[in-house]
Amino acid sequence: MDATVNAANVKCDLARETLRTCGSLRLKTNGWSMLPLIWPGDVIVLESSQGSQVMAGDIVVFRHESRFVAHRVIERHSKAATEWVVTQGDALATPDAPIRPHQILGKVSSVLRNGRCYDAKHSLRRSERGLATFLRRSQRAARAMARVHVVLHKIRKSS
Repeated sequence: MDATVNAANVKCDLARETLRTCGSLRLKTNGWSMLPLIWPGDVIVLESSQGSQVMAGDIVVFRHESRFVAHRVIERHSKAATEWVVTQGDALATPDAPIRPHQILGKVSSVLRNGRCYDAKHSLRRSERGLATFLRRSQRAARAMARVHVVLHKIRKSS
């Protein structure tokens, strides 16, 4: 078995076990797909949640290949005995491939940034929606904003 796949499996198993025993887990983020709500370096608080309990607007964490992904639920589908969930990053132009509810690790309840705690709300404020729409149209702008944020965070930490 590939070492990367094995490490990802161990990480996922450890996260699932921590959620099962403790009910919550904190994960540091490094992507830009959930801008402007979640920035690189933020810590998300993940609460244990069954995939069947999530609804449109919730931010969920699931595993995609060898990494965890935190994206917003945009649709739930149920057909006969089959259920699936469609997610999408707020700053991404297209939705993710559908996932099964059992693939969901948990639901994001809050975001920790610079010593402050923010609610992982079901919907963005008007200004945040406008920024997310702009970022969806320009991934270059989203990446640039994320890089500037990381640099500013490093400067703040060093001073």
